[in-house]
Amino acid sequence: MRVQPLLLLLSASFPACVVTHQDAVRTRASNDFKCPEGNIVVKEVGGHAYRAIGCGRRATYACTGPAEQMDNGAVNMTCVRDADE
Repeated sequence: MRVQPLLLLLSASFPACVVTHQDAVRTRASNDFKCPEGNIVVKEVGGHAYRAIGCGRRATYACTGPAEQMDNGAVNMTCVRDADE
């Protein structure tokens, strides 16, 4: 069948982008802190917990779900602000 090789070629041409938990926390903290993403430092503190520090603020986030972006652009993960420090 001709469709399968075409689909395989297209999927190989557009690989999925990887979005890490750190990326998701950085974006979320940037919005929460009203701070540019480039000013946010994210460190893993254990398990799926991450500490974001930037613009004089810091908070801990807990992430769930896979750390990757789907082929359709959706990211199937959640990072929730756990606590301010």
